[in-house]
Amino acid sequence: AAARRVSRAHAERERVTSVHYNALLHAYAAGARWKPAQHAFLEMRRRGVNPSPHTFAHLLNCAAEVLAAARSSRDAALREPAPLTRSQWQHELDKRAAKAKHAPATAGHAAASTD
Repeated sequence: AAARRVSRAHAERERVTSVHYNALLHAYAAGARWKPAQHAFLEMRRRGVNPSPHTFAHLLNCAAEVLAAARSSRDAALREPAPLTRSQWQHELDKRAAKAKHAPATAGHAAASTD
């Protein structure tokens, strides 16, 4: 919604202020979307709109959200191994079968086979 307001304001030649961009940056921060936030900030500066202290707060908040999301997904990946695909399962089974085929017989198996 904020992106539409900024686009509409530019299209209708309304005066776009940092308040418009701050709403947009706030929305991007809430979604941890750094690239669009960065693009919006650069567009804001290109169009000559001066940032306010709130602008920088929204950018920092967005960066923090992105880092928190990355840390959370990294921690989850470390806690839980990814499930194996069908081909990975097959490879593991083939590897174990080959190992069992070439493994020397144990003493118990050797004695049982000589009887």
